[in-house]
Amino acid sequence: MELKSKEVVNEISRILFDKNKDEKILWKKLKNVIFYLIFDSKLFLVGIFLIPLSGLIILPAPILIKQVVDIYLPEKNIRMIIILSIISILVYLFSLIAKIFTNYVLTIASNQAIINLRKKMFERIITLPISFFNTQKSGYLTTRVDEINRLSSIFSSFFVSLLISIFTFSFSIIIVGIISVKLLLITLIFIPINFSVIKFFTGGFRKVTKDVIETTAKVNQNVQEVLSGISTVKTFSRENKEKERIFSTFDILLKKSISQNIILSLSGETIYFLTQVSGVLVLLISAFLILNNELTIGLYIASAQYISQILQPVQTLASSGMVFQSVFVTLARMDEYFTLVGENDRAGRNIKVANFTGNIEFKNVSFSYEEGKKVFDNISFKVEKGEKVAIVGKNGSGKTTLLKLLLQLELPQIGNIFIDGIDISKIELSTLRKNIGIVAQDVFLFSDTLKNNILYGVENYREEELNFIIKKYFNFINELPEGINTYIGERGVNLSGGQKQAISILRTILKKPSIFLFDEGTTHLDKEARSSIKNIIADYFNSKTCLIISHDEEIISICDRTLKIVDEKIMEC
Repeated sequence: MELKSKEVVNEISRILFDKNKDEKILWKKLKNVIFYLIFDSKLFLVGIFLIPLSGLIILPAPILIKQVVDIYLPEKNIRMIIILSIISILVYLFSLIAKIFTNYVLTIASNQAIINLRKKMFERIITLPISFFNTQKSGYLTTRVDEINRLSSIFSSFFVSLLISIFTFSFSIIIVGIISVKLLLITLIFIPINFSVIKFFTGGFRKVTKDVIETTAKVNQNVQEVLSGISTVKTFSRENKEKERIFSTFDILLKKSISQNIILSLSGETIYFLTQVSGVLVLLISAFLILNNELTIGLYIASAQYISQILQPVQTLASSGMVFQSVFVTLARMDEYFTLVGENDRAGRNIKVANFTGNIEFKNVSFSYEEGKKVFDNISFKVEKGEKVAIVGKNGSGKTTLLKLLLQLELPQIGNIFIDGIDISKIELSTLRKNIGIVAQDVFLFSDTLKNNILYGVENYREEELNFIIKKYFNFINELPEGINTYIGERGVNLSGGQKQAISILRTILKKPSIFLFDEGTTHLDKEARSSIKNIIADYFNSKTCLIISHDEEIISICDRTLKIVDEKIMEC
């Protein structure tokens, strides 16, 4: 897609004159993020203390110059001119040192705060319920975490200069007022004009900034999705179609980015023009005052410097209004996640259990993913300690959902689930899930060694036990090029489906759970491997409570009884 100048102009006009552009940023919604950002770092508080100090140091310099021009220059007092010049240089030097040190402190604070916020954001995301991840894609969420880097603007030298200039702004107004009320009034006239310009541009810039950030997240999401499924893309010869789809999102991002940059440029140049005009008017008024003997040249030079310290913050603030829009948008987007209810935020989850006996009860449980589409309707059943219960039913009947409810990955809308007589909604999630092991049909493996994947979630194990189990049931591991230390690639790309499931089973054995869940865990296994699974269940889970989802008659045959899910109900077979 080739962008035409007319399209760009129309887009910018739409953004700037859109009546709904002035999206409100509710600061009370951002208080948690801002509080964490600012007050988590003691260094940041030190930097805040240094900022006014950096601004105040430089204030005497214009007065010293005024003394030189008005008093000692006419008197040809070379000694005092040199002394005051040296003092002025020292004032500027101390100001420079203070600013460098302030920037140094805030740079360290910036990196600490940004990393801490990235940690906080990631921690927040992974504690959200599984229902959240059902509607989000990993590439999009990764970008949301990366967006936090935009907050570094808060600690930049630009921001420090802005804060310093705000302090000098106040004192400069007082000093110019003492020198000449007329000069002060001319200067102050331009402040509301500048802020009107800022307000005009800010609403549109915030809107387009939000669009750019959101579009960037979607672009990254699409790119990661295609790369993750590259085998499928190539198998179906969809490279060109995917390229066209990705390129179209890049073109949308290009259009929005151009609009964002042009609005930023228009705003900055307009404010710069107003600042220059105000400088010319100040010069003109000063000339009349000097001719009328109401102002000396030295006072003009001094007041001109103080006036620049009044107008500079206005110009800087105008630019910051644009620059910090990405910060405001990022803070608002972060708040969206911090205000979501996480798994650990639910009140009452305070019961810790070292080990379960294994008695399970579903009592009047109803559940649906979408309103009006029930998966379970008032189901009740019990599983006694050590029982092996097969769960059967048509595809999509809710077999896997049953296990998710037991793991509290999904929560029932009605009813209760008990383990050993304790309502699992009251059990601390880490305690609950440590005591339950699951072998799933789709096994996710990390880009790491085989051993690290096997030991994922395993807290205590004995090396000799691991080696014995591998040799007896999973000897293919020893036949790999580097044995158990073989690097298996992203998502276990170097392993077959059966080998992945074998790793999942081995991991569950070593975890030693009180309750064992088996969700179509033999789908990718051959007949010999399925026989081995029967032996594993007999050897390692004989006294454990097991819920086994399977269509494999050989596996079902070792179960004590069978429950069948039919039409939102569950019944004995």
